[in-house]
Amino acid sequence: MTNLSPYAQQVILNHMLRGQRFEPPLKFYLAVFVEDTQDRSRVIEVNTSDYKRMEISFTAPQNGVCENFSDILWLRAKAHWGNAAVLGVFDAQTRGNLWFSALVLNPDGQPEPMAIGRNQQFSVRQGEFTVSLTAKEGGKAA
Repeated sequence: MTNLSPYAQQVILNHMLRGQRFEPPLKFYLAVFVEDTQDRSRVIEVNTSDYKRMEISFTAPQNGVCENFSDILWLRAKAHWGNAAVLGVFDAQTRGNLWFSALVLNPDGQPEPMAIGRNQQFSVRQGEFTVSLTAKEGGKAA
């Protein structure tokens, strides 16, 4: 399941409900976050010389869901990257704003970090990264 970041929530709410102008980013980039070896409850973006965020584009929504338009392939790791646990969509190749994030899933669809060792290639196949906006029910009626 994809999570909408607090930044994205603010932008969308301000645009939709308060009429604030919004220009969507021209490009989005997919980042890989690995478990922090010192604190497994934290994740940090891969930080090796052979890693960079990869451009990601999305299909038009169908039934409220967009998915990555094509395969995304990182270069083979020259060093151990760590255990990939989370993917994040940013509006810049470095720094920038986080828009969406999702846990790395195993083939059964369960959250499970994936070890990325030397000479391994991390990839996200077409349609594997999906984005949807879900509304929570609730609110008070007078």
